[in-house]
Amino acid sequence: IYDATGIPRYLEDNTRPFRQPHPMIPKAAFLGGGKTPTAGEITLAHHGILFLDEFDVIAKLRDDKNELGELKRVVNSLIQNIDELSSDSILIAATNHHELLDPAIWRRFSKVITLEKPQTEEVGRLLELYLSNYHNSIVDNAKRMEQLELALKGFSHSDVKTTINNAIKEAIIKRKAVLNSCDVLKEIYFHQYHNIENEDQFIRFLLKYGATHREINEGMDIPLRKIQSI
Repeated sequence: IYDATGIPRYLEDNTRPFRQPHPMIPKAAFLGGGKTPTAGEITLAHHGILFLDEFDVIAKLRDDKNELGELKRVVNSLIQNIDELSSDSILIAATNHHELLDPAIWRRFSKVITLEKPQTEEVGRLLELYLSNYHNSIVDNAKRMEQLELALKGFSHSDVKTTINNAIKEAIIKRKAVLNSCDVLKEIYFHQYHNIENEDQFIRFLLKYGATHREINEGMDIPLRKIQSI
């Protein structure tokens, strides 16, 4: 297939192809065809592995009244192409919105794995992993770790990673030598509420999860008198 389409393989002969198309890839590039017919990602994954992230983008319910007929045709073609995959091909799909998937899609998968949101202990391990990328005053402080674990309750694995990475980016931009829990708590608050509409509520949140008056004063530029009055 690769030889016929002129696409470089970059693979050894005994290596199975691995394809991971972007969720917003054009239909022709994904399924194949187009004005100048070309092999789509599904075809290129024959005898190999095809990983489809954000699967709900292309495999939505066909009776969704908010979608155009074009999407229904794409789902029909997707189902047909999945059925025609070679027997030694592996199809892996991931979604955060399983309720949006068409019922016929579910029947194409022999195994469904649900990843629950991390429990407190797992959040702690994630904090240790992601905070290791920047000098911080958190990981070696059991009390601060415990408070951040509580503040991150209900967050997904991806949410925890995004929150910590945002805190690190902010520290780099501000040229902070040491990341503290107040920096992380700020990003947790922004993830939940998106902005600071009520400064008193924001300060209470920081204090609740262990940020010190000094950290809030220096890191958030909030007067000590204001913090002490909360």
